[in-house]
Amino acid sequence: MKHPKRIKGFSSLAGVAYAVSVLRYDALRDFLDYLAVEIKQQSKLDKSFGKKKLAKALNKLSKALDNSVKNTDEVWKICEPFMTKNKKKKRS
Repeated sequence: MKHPKRIKGFSSLAGVAYAVSVLRYDALRDFLDYLAVEIKQQSKLDKSFGKKKLAKALNKLSKALDNSVKNTDEVWKICEPFMTKNKKKKRS
């Protein structure tokens, strides 16, 4: 697997970080969850190649991301009532 240093469509990783940081918190939670799953898959793959130390470190990272998912969900639950409250009501 190749690991690029850049993401297409962004001129810098700072741009990626900003784009992710301004997502609505439910979307940020989902993004972090997808990222945790992908890192966990990399951990399993590296373990299958005998890269035990790397696999263990990646597994630890995926667990930290799982924690971030839980924390972000808590943030979303606090913000959600305000997000739905501010939606304009449709006229009948």
